[in-house]
This record gives sequence, structure tokens and C-alpha cells, in this order.
Amino acid sequence: MSTSDRWSQFTAIVLAQLSGRQSLRDIVENMKAQAHRLYHLGVGSLSKSNFSRINKDKPYKMYEELFGKLLFKCQGMTKGHGFRFKNKLYS
Repeated sequence: MSTSDRWSQFTAIVLAQLSGRQSLRDIVENMKAQAHRLYHLGVGSLSKSNFSRINKDKPYKMYEELFGKLLFKCQGMTKGHGFRFKNKLYS
């Protein structure tokens, strides 16, 4: 992540969550392996220290709200499907 912007951080967090990554090292290695795909999303290279610093400096509440909006849009596109999030059913 050559620039420490919110989009790059959000992309890294979402991909880590979706792929079940559990550590900074694991996230960084996965991002490196997916670099050819992430380039098209506007996400650059990622280092463990940079990602750690970005996570420390930026509030997580903003990403909770962003995820909520994204989930709401997904629900609108797939009528009748229940999405599960933290053992809760959203339909």
C-alpha cells in the first residue's frame, strides 16, 4: 500500500475477513499473492509495518458503517436471501 488511504485499508480488511486471515503477516502475504488482481481495484503494495500503522491511526467505526451500507445494497440486489453476520440473520 504505497499510499495509506482508506480504500486500501478497507480492501485489505475485507479480503482478510473473507479469506479467514488471522495475522498481519498472513494478511500481507495474501495481499502480495493477489497483487495482480488488487491492482485493478487501486490497491498498491502492502508492508506489515505500514498496515499496522494505518490500522492504529484510522478509526474502525467508519468501516463498520461502510460495511453496513454495503450489506444493505447486497440485500437489495438479492431479494429473499438471508445474510449471516456474527450469528445474526439479516433479511
